[in-house]
Amino acid sequence: MDIMGILGIILGFLCMVIGIMINGTLGSYWDSASIFITLGGTIFAAMASVRFETFKNLFKLV
Repeated sequence: MDIMGILGIILGFLCMVIGIMINGTLGSYWDSASIFITLGGTIFAAMASVRFETFKNLFKLV
């Protein structure tokens, strides 16, 4: 990962933290249905975009 990738992750996280602090508490952003939709959508979109062998090997890396 190059410097722009690292910088993007750090600045993106910082923007989320600042946005939460401006609007209130973390509890106002915690919703189990939205977390399920986000994580499930991410996992299954990744699954749909690659071959099964590639997706299966992903868990060996993590």
